Amino acid sequence: MAQDESVAAQREELGLARLQTTIGFLLLGGWRLANSCFNQHFKHIDITPASYGVLLLIEENPGCSIGSVGRAMGIAPNSIARLVDGLVARDLVGKRVSEADARTRLLELTGEGRAFLDLLEQHHAEYEREVIDAFGKDRHDALCALLRPFVGAGPVEELDRF
Repeated sequence: MAQDESVAAQREELGLARLQTTIGFLLLGGWRLANSCFNQHFKHIDITPASYGVLLLIEENPGCSIGSVGRAMGIAPNSIARLVDGLVARDLVGKRVSEADARTRLLELTGEGRAFLDLLEQHHAEYEREVIDAFGKDRHDALCALLRPFVGAGPVEELDRF
């Protein structure tokens, strides 16, 4: 019995050669590392990567529409509307009606949103340093350059967590 337990406790090493040339598997591995690091650095702050990205887009593009933010983030209309409504409820983002088209809502960070984003950017800097330390600056920069063309190239997605 003791021998069976010790065998079960040993980690079985599997060959990954065929998966090492599969882009989806490799991207998933990178995403898992990035997501784990993000969760570690932001665990005491009520924010998701999608919400953080939305705040950054609104800061960089004040007066942008909800639809344009959703398209830039690859988030389906229903999901981006709920995500933005959550940020509005937290007084991080303000919405106003477009003068050109009353159906369109334009977004801006509130004062509270700017202060919160400053805090997030401090944590993000620590997060990026950890990733760069683990990965190397040159490899980090090269990977970012390789992945940039994929931003906005995929289908829009519904989000289950904002």
